[in-house]
Amino acid sequence: MAKGLAQRLMTQGKDDSERIKFLYQSLSCRDATAKEQQVCMQLLQQARSKYKADPAAAEAFVGKSKLSLELAAWSQLTGVILASDTNITLY
Repeated sequence: MAKGLAQRLMTQGKDDSERIKFLYQSLSCRDATAKEQQVCMQLLQQARSKYKADPAAAEAFVGKSKLSLELAAWSQLTGVILASDTNITLY
């Protein structure tokens, strides 16, 4: 589920901020708070750094493609958001 949502997010918006906004609107029917936006950006950057340093881990996570690094980072973020208390209680 996280990978599919990440693939959709990668086609939405012109930048990470807009994609995070779309993520929260899609899952929680609200905008992310400033703190949520900040934490999501930090998690996304950490995931990108992790997968840039270890491309094989990204490919193992989401499969091999030219977008594996970015898809793996977004998949990791969407997995965290899907597992958050707010989204669990909504669904």
